[in-house]
Amino acid sequence: MVGTAMGCTHVHGPINLSQSIQTSCNTYYGHIYSAILEGGDVLPSQQYDIWREKVMKFSIGRRIGIDIPGEKPGLLPPSQYYSKRFGNEKWMSGYNISLSIGQGEMGITALKMANIMSIVTNRGYYYNPHLVKMMDNSFGIFSAFG
Repeated sequence: MVGTAMGCTHVHGPINLSQSIQTSCNTYYGHIYSAILEGGDVLPSQQYDIWREKVMKFSIGRRIGIDIPGEKPGLLPPSQYYSKRFGNEKWMSGYNISLSIGQGEMGITALKMANIMSIVTNRGYYYNPHLVKMMDNSFGIFSAFG
């Protein structure tokens, strides 16, 4: 997004990651995405592949392994998709910046988004989500299906 101003719907000025999560600041994520794709010595399409590989560790573009049959893997297109779509490998972050906020061509479910927030909240610890049959709060135990 070199040379392009990105507006913000909030009036909070410069913020950090924690504040961006609190205020749901799309502009913050767009700027970070642009810096990642356009901040290296390689083509943005190559930087995108590195970004994509890291984002996929949060289960985007693959199955989580939940207890519900028919789970879909979702979608996070490879750089070749955009290179073909835009006619070359020199596309910039502005062509697909909506990915920075989980939109555009990214296929993601509400459960997957909740799982990502769980990973962030648990500081990187990952727990597969499960259906719960019963919860007994008096003893703090639960019984899962299966």
